[in-house]
Amino acid sequence: MRNLYLALFVLFASLLPGETLDLFEGGKGGYSTYRIPGMVVTKRGVVLAYAEARTTAAGDWDNIDVVLRRSKDGGTTWTPPQLLADAGDLAANNPVAIADRNG
Repeated sequence: MRNLYLALFVLFASLLPGETLDLFEGGKGGYSTYRIPGMVVTKRGVVLAYAEARTTAAGDWDNIDVVLRRSKDGGTTWTPPQLLADAGDLAANNPVAIADRNG
């Protein structure tokens, strides 16, 4: 339950006024657009943020990869984006992460 509260805190803290951090910015990292972001917290408290990374356009059937960033300190610092899925010239669409609390 603690990890759920941490994930909700990280999500809602990004909506509050004050200091914010764009984890995925269009035009950076070799991608024109980032869409369909998601976030999950592991049992060990690592926050994983991921998104579709679209190379040339925002269309649903263009070359789309999935990228991931990690935070081990509750969202204060993040790793550089790393490629999680690459379908070549096809689209790796609609990523979703699930935290298995039983495994």
